[in-house]
Amino acid sequence: MGGTSAPLRLGFKELAEVYDQTAGLVSDKLKATLSRIWEVIQKQTAFRGIIFADDEVQTMTDHADNQQYPLSLLLDVFQSFQKKKPPSC
Repeated sequence: MGGTSAPLRLGFKELAEVYDQTAGLVSDKLKATLSRIWEVIQKQTAFRGIIFADDEVQTMTDHADNQQYPLSLLLDVFQSFQKKKPPSC
């Protein structure tokens, strides 16, 4: 048969499965999920990269007294992803 294939799509269910099936820390799970997203995007010729936008990131802080580190987590995940040097970076 012909050579056209349907575009690959990721929904919440597929991404939740990647997250849930990845062993390790939350950062490991997020890195695996972002890597999966990037794999799919690379196969779509219409996409050249990923942009992350968060309107309220300036309010994000770590709370060592509660052992909650959302800002550090976000920075670690993004830094790790950038180090992989996706083709569009």
